Amino acid sequence: MVNILFFAQVREKLQKDAFQFQLSQPITVVQLIEALTEVNKDFEYLKAPHLFVAVNQTLCEREQLVEDLDEVAFFPAVTGG
Repeated sequence: MVNILFFAQVREKLQKDAFQFQLSQPITVVQLIEALTEVNKDFEYLKAPHLFVAVNQTLCEREQLVEDLDEVAFFPAVTGG
């Protein structure tokens, strides 16, 4: 089971802060997003190029492999002042 977390605008857009997804084998973040979109079309939003992805709390590219028990987080760019 992969634990998927949504932060800030992503959470607001999807109206959920987390989602769990069962994997049968390791897949890339891109493949994970495609699989999520098959479950719920609202997950199309995760394809937005301005969103960042972290796997196990490490910022990564969308080609990163995701395995069972991983944590995947989606979030927008953060600015401060």
